[in-house]
Amino acid sequence: MYLKTPLDFSVVVDGKSLQHLGIKNRTVEIKSTINKIMRGLGATVDDTIFCMEHTGMYNLPVVKWLQSQQCKMWLESGVHIRKTLGVVRGKTIKLTVPG
Repeated sequence: MYLKTPLDFSVVVDGKSLQHLGIKNRTVEIKSTINKIMRGLGATVDDTIFCMEHTGMYNLPVVKWLQSQQCKMWLESGVHIRKTLGVVRGKTIKLTVPG
């Protein structure tokens, strides 16, 4: 299955973002990319949770592949993600403390 929309991956370990990359939304590339990331981190399926925005049919290839590998997943609503971001990226407002 192939969808034209690319997939964006962010690798986060202990709350720290380590890497961000985009790949084609194809099962072959999903498998290759996830396996490469996992090997690089020395991670296993047992100690990893894959979190993603629920995008319906667009994340179906990655969801199906992760299910076939018995991976733990967390799908979240895009609205919820946006509402819980705190300071939104792209804003350049500086916060100052009086005193």
